[in-house]
Amino acid sequence: MKNLKTKDQVIVIAGKDKGKIGEVVEIIKGSKSTTAVVSGVNSRRKCVKNTPNQAEKSEDGFKLINAPIHISNLAIYNPEIAKKDKIKIVLENDAKKRVYKKTSKPI
Repeated sequence: MKNLKTKDQVIVIAGKDKGKIGEVVEIIKGSKSTTAVVSGVNSRRKCVKNTPNQAEKSEDGFKLINAPIHISNLAIYNPEIAKKDKIKIVLENDAKKRVYKKTSKPI
């Protein structure tokens, strides 16, 4: 399991969206695999119909949603070097801190 959390900047390292950068919105832990929803990555078009019973009126047509992507296809993005990086956990004052491995600066 990678140490990714919500609001982390990640880069896609495999798949059709390879090279795209986005922010983790949600992490979904399943029994067999872990996936993450990343903003602007793995976008899908969903057909939406207007129903008269709904309190919120929605328009007919298509809506763009971000589908989950497997966590093994993601890597944390280091903006200082503009490349992917790894996470290192450091103990400071009996507290665990996540830092970038290449620059040793906190995430």
